Amino acid sequence: AALQELHKVGVREVNNDPLHPDEVVVANSRCEVLQRCKIGLSSDGLIVIKDNITKTARDFDAQDSSSTRTGDEMKAIFSRAGLTLVQEKQQTDFPQDLYPVYMYVLQ
Repeated sequence: AALQELHKVGVREVNNDPLHPDEVVVANSRCEVLQRCKIGLSSDGLIVIKDNITKTARDFDAQDSSSTRTGDEMKAIFSRAGLTLVQEKQQTDFPQDLYPVYMYVLQ
C-alpha cells in the first residue's frame, strides 16, 4: 500500500489530537511520546524511530542532555507504550567510530 500521509514531528509537537496519519516520524522515543503518537495513528499506520543505539549500557551525554539506549531498552519502551515492533534494521555503511543507527517500525 502506498503511503497516503506522512507527518514528521518533534517531541513538543506531539499531542493527543487524532491526526490519523499513516506514518509518524518522531525524534524522541520516550514511552509517553510514543503513547501520544499511538492515539493519533490510523489503524494501519506506522511509527518510525531512527536512533543511535549503544551495545552494552545506556550512555548519557551531559553536554547535550541526550541519552543513548540499548536495543533491548528501546524494545522495552515500545512494549510499555503498547506498540508492536514490525521491523528493525541497522543502517549500513556507517562510520565505525559512531554509535550504530537503527530504524524501528512500530504499529
